[in-house]
Amino acid sequence: MTDKPFSRQEIERRQQAIRDSLTATEAFVAFSFTASYYFSGAPIVHWGRPTITVVPQSVPVFTVTSAMEAPRLESLGHIHEVQVYTDSDGPSLPTALALLSRALQDRGIDSIAFDASMTPCSNLALLKELHSTLATRDGSADLNALRKVHSEEEIAQIRKAVATSDVGVNIILEEAKIGQPESDVVAMATRAMAEFSGANYPETEMSLRCYSQQGDRTLQPHSGTGGDPLTQGNLLQIVIEASAWQYLSAVERTVALGNLPAEQDAYFDTLIEAHEAALTAAQPGAPLSAPYHAANSIFTRDGFGESPVGTGLLRGVVSEWEGRIEEGNLRGYNNTPLQSGMVMSIEPYTFVPGVGATRHCDMVLITETGNECISKAPRGRLRIG
Repeated sequence: MTDKPFSRQEIERRQQAIRDSLTATEAFVAFSFTASYYFSGAPIVHWGRPTITVVPQSVPVFTVTSAMEAPRLESLGHIHEVQVYTDSDGPSLPTALALLSRALQDRGIDSIAFDASMTPCSNLALLKELHSTLATRDGSADLNALRKVHSEEEIAQIRKAVATSDVGVNIILEEAKIGQPESDVVAMATRAMAEFSGANYPETEMSLRCYSQQGDRTLQPHSGTGGDPLTQGNLLQIVIEASAWQYLSAVERTVALGNLPAEQDAYFDTLIEAHEAALTAAQPGAPLSAPYHAANSIFTRDGFGESPVGTGLLRGVVSEWEGRIEEGNLRGYNNTPLQSGMVMSIEPYTFVPGVGATRHCDMVLITETGNECISKAPRGRLRIG
């Protein structure tokens, strides 16, 4: 693997964009994985050893990282000034922050913006003990304004991830059988995705995750896969996720396992209509709430009640533990306008005791004139058996 995730021009564009937001502040400090990756180009998961990237107004960008991760920064990133610490220097966080403090003071930087929404309070408290005159402000809104709209290079990574997820969906629809253990089904999908991504994107770091629920267990949408057999009469939820250089896709499908009881059958029909309505509502200039309201009008019309959850979220570098943009959630209160270049998951569903909480989920790109559903896997009324 030799490719860098992003070109130098792309990383320099991001760095200049955050500089333009600083005004009187002298630097942006990216403490989190998400923000440090965004400005360095190197996806370094911290694992107890912080990597911190600093974008000053008037001097070169620099990064503080561990000796373990310095080769990765050099190989994948676009940073020339690096402050390196080792495990022998002491506990990682205080050591990294001491290096950061000295680097800021050496450069005469006394005011910073930082990614407060993803930074533990302890980081800032310790940094201020080391640099007592440092003025700080929350720069999360400035960062998120950049992250909400994707560049062509970012969209290219998302397309790789979605194409890989589509493979996982397709293999399940083609080969899964009633009675087969759920664990076997998702293993089959993961293997097909690994073969596809290895053959088609050999220079791209990919992460793959597949899981499923069926029946009442779909009321726990983030629960993992067990060994239960696919059972006739259940609604099956399959969740197929792939990340290309940490850019996450999710393609999810509701599948009927044979003939369904009447209530499950009715919910499935409503879900399909709600999903299509939400896709249609995702248009440039419309509020992020539009897909939510479009889907909920279908759920409530058919007697399934208003959904207690949103209808999706802006995607990109996002995980269970970091990176989600609050103002990027497709929820009823969110009047933030949709813009060309935004990529989101559209996944309306609601919770129906005795039936479940299944959904179709597609990755959608907002364009100048409408939207593009990047996911190409079959949707609609899907069935196994």
